[in-house]
Amino acid sequence: TPETIFQSWQQILEAAGRSGLIDFEGKIQWVLTGEAGGSWLMCGGSAPTIEARHATADCTLTLSVKDFVEIACGELNPQVAYLNGQITFQGDLSTVLQLSAVLELLIAQSQLSLDH
Repeated sequence: TPETIFQSWQQILEAAGRSGLIDFEGKIQWVLTGEAGGSWLMCGGSAPTIEARHATADCTLTLSVKDFVEIACGELNPQVAYLNGQITFQGDLSTVLQLSAVLELLIAQSQLSLDH
């Protein structure tokens, strides 16, 4: 479920933030549509967090729960999903571009934890 994925990502972000593996300063609102959908805010900085509430964000990404899960599992490329209209965004493009590297780390680390 998205909630489980975001909880896993929170742990990865905290560890990556402590070790300096990520350089992400933005605030991204994820809006997931469909069953088990909702809204989560991903905040960068020295103590990155993911919160299950709406707050002011630099940009908002909207996609279905199904597409989000496929992206999180590494089955759907986020750039391809955007080009196919499966993801829409509003707001600051530079924040979305920063997210690309963060997503790569989150997806890779998530898959490693699933393998063990």
